[in-house]
Amino acid sequence: MASEAVAVLLLVFLSGSTFGIKLEGNGYTDVLIAINPVVPENPLLIERIKEMVSNASSVLFTATEDKFYFEEITILVPPNWSQGDYGRTKTETYEKAKIIINEENRAYGDQPYTLQYGQCGSESRYIHLTTKFILDDELIKLYGPRGKVLVHEWAHLRWGVYDEFDDGQILWGRNSPEDSTWILHGTQNRVLLWEQPKNLFGTFFLRVYAVFLKCIILSCDKLLFMCTLKVTTFCSNKTHNSEAPNAQNRMCDNRDVMDVIFTSSVDAKANVQPLKGPHPAPRFTVMQRGQRVVCLVLDVSGSMRVSYCYISIIV
Repeated sequence: MASEAVAVLLLVFLSGSTFGIKLEGNGYTDVLIAINPVVPENPLLIERIKEMVSNASSVLFTATEDKFYFEEITILVPPNWSQGDYGRTKTETYEKAKIIINEENRAYGDQPYTLQYGQCGSESRYIHLTTKFILDDELIKLYGPRGKVLVHEWAHLRWGVYDEFDDGQILWGRNSPEDSTWILHGTQNRVLLWEQPKNLFGTFFLRVYAVFLKCIILSCDKLLFMCTLKVTTFCSNKTHNSEAPNAQNRMCDNRDVMDVIFTSSVDAKANVQPLKGPHPAPRFTVMQRGQRVVCLVLDVSGSMRVSYCYISIIV
């Protein structure tokens, strides 16, 4: 029995199973971002990651109505990088990272994506970002600001929500009687085209190829027919269009994103209240895993022969 207990404790230690994203108060900690070992060393990449996460933290805070932000981030660089003074890892590994930085993916190219295969409300495996997406500002024109994109993917990763747009479909909307706001759902590209209504109060259809987060709010001055695209929060029961033909409605039984976050996701029981005042800036730690050294220790004393057990310890 004693040998079995030691073996269990050893497995727990080696696996680092306690490591993972935590929500402490309003802030996410133990968020591990890992750079794939095939990525060439580039100190600018680390600075851009920090910039992206800092921007994303503010976006996340606004999008969740002052409830969530990024507090502690660990960036894991490859073992062969040598130009920086990096801390040594404890249990952090590339395989445990929830956000990975890699080269272009054959299937997705440089498009950010989340490996999501669970049901609505279930955590996903990881977010995949490429080095070109982080370093090449030209891709901002195609995919949008990096901080906003990261929050979009975070919603897939952490809360198991789905997109509220479907590529190739014409965007359609409904008029909000309270404040003349149009709630719209559309496709993923980034060009906005709109048609003037036939009369001052008539319904008009828009072709919109600009989507951020899960909901688009388009505020229109009906007298001047001038429209400004404003994206602020995830869709709630006041803004969600349950009739739109999109993945969120199909996978989540027509529920809005906020409902999934606060009733079905891993954070549903946290009972988080809006933070009073501004959120703190994220704290970053850059770490590196050294070359692994394996030592085999065998105790061949008489006491071990009695228990018929040999213990190997990996350091």
